[in-house]
Amino acid sequence: MKSLSIYTSTFLFACMMLVSLPVGAQSISQTVNLSVGQSETIRFEGKISGAMRILNPRIADVVSFATDSVTVVGVSRGVTDLYVPIGKDTVRIRLDVSDVTVGKNVRSINQFLGSVEGIYTQAVGEKVIIDGYAYTASDYGRVMMAVELFDPKNVVNYTKYRPSAVEQINKTLQSAGMTTVKANLIAGMVFLEGAVGSKNEMDKLKAIIETLHLQVNNLVTMGEGAQVQVKVRFMEISSRNMVNFGLELPEALVLSGGLEGTIPIMPSGQNQMVFNVQSPQELLNFKLNLLFKTGNARILAEPKLVCSSGSKAEMQVGGEIPIPMVTSTSSTIEWKQFGISLSLQPLANSRGNITLNLKAEVSDVDWSLAVNGVPGFRNRKVSTTVNLQEGSTLIISGLYKNNRSKNISRFPLLGHIPILGELFKSREYQEERSSLAIMVTPTIVHADQIQMKESIQLVESRFLDFSKYLYWDVFLE
Repeated sequence: MKSLSIYTSTFLFACMMLVSLPVGAQSISQTVNLSVGQSETIRFEGKISGAMRILNPRIADVVSFATDSVTVVGVSRGVTDLYVPIGKDTVRIRLDVSDVTVGKNVRSINQFLGSVEGIYTQAVGEKVIIDGYAYTASDYGRVMMAVELFDPKNVVNYTKYRPSAVEQINKTLQSAGMTTVKANLIAGMVFLEGAVGSKNEMDKLKAIIETLHLQVNNLVTMGEGAQVQVKVRFMEISSRNMVNFGLELPEALVLSGGLEGTIPIMPSGQNQMVFNVQSPQELLNFKLNLLFKTGNARILAEPKLVCSSGSKAEMQVGGEIPIPMVTSTSSTIEWKQFGISLSLQPLANSRGNITLNLKAEVSDVDWSLAVNGVPGFRNRKVSTTVNLQEGSTLIISGLYKNNRSKNISRFPLLGHIPILGELFKSREYQEERSSLAIMVTPTIVHADQIQMKESIQLVESRFLDFSKYLYWDVFLE
């Protein structure tokens, strides 16, 4: 009967407190994690305006309080709520008390992690939860070391990766020679995708991950990976502005007046201009031409390169020119390449995304820059790394080249007269400005695809057609 009366009074006391609670106190404003025997001071923005209530003093209790703070202590494992009146409102605080060992683990893990940005720990029941976002790969590795050190049965890791941490993982893989493997961030977790050529490379990849203490999803396959076909088009778009100032000489020029007779420069025709050299009052008939002509575009090269995902493909179209290298003790010849140079390295994943590392250069020999008979070079180059969806096209433009020229046309004899000869000259200024545009389209292909078979058949047919014009005879002297 005594125990029954105790339970009845406890139940009635709890009901009285619930009835007396205001409506605004039904939502939890804060959760405080405690261990048995641990005390924690909770501070408020306002002042405490009345008596505080705690639902179950056997789990947690109030040991002291001030005008704007209260100190609670964990009594036994469990969960209870604390209600504190602040002004006209009542603040509801959830008190989660765990065993002594859990509280010690939380403090020990916090000391082990140190001041790692973005990572926090909390005790939930008998477990320690590590949550947050790791900004670096080493931060995530330290979290995994804490899980292993304090037993995975007691510590649960919910930490996610930031993009900056994934970039560090990719840099580490690249420096280790794992160019065919890439780390991708999906829903805060890292997925390794790609292919390696042997079991030794797979073991090397696993050793790198274990050394960094990283938690990743390894989707890397062993053997031949995906094939990537990259279609590249080099296009030069030129615009030529031609400005013609001065006297436009006709096909035939007829002079009359003070000179003896008529001087036909060329057989007279419809395009002729007549003027009198002894008539200063008559205006000289001339034209001031201002003509702008726009050119069109031309394709410099249009290669299609196929390589394994993560491998490199290179192409060089052009030639080489000898450059003498003279020193005080020797003289050698160095061959300098010019033309179109292309180097690319695609890396494809299972979602159809392709990371493309592209380097392209277009160079020309320019004799106007020659020094001591050695020509100069005009180079236009670009280097970039981009992420593309399969079948999409990247356009790189804005690589300009300017060529300027001037042509002077003179009337015989009269055009060489000082001062007056300026009236018998025509100057033509040409400025040609060309812009190099590079269009890149990567696609993932397989050897059994119809497109690959058609490409092979096309190359074979072109070779057979071209071989008809070749004559091979090893016995021909």
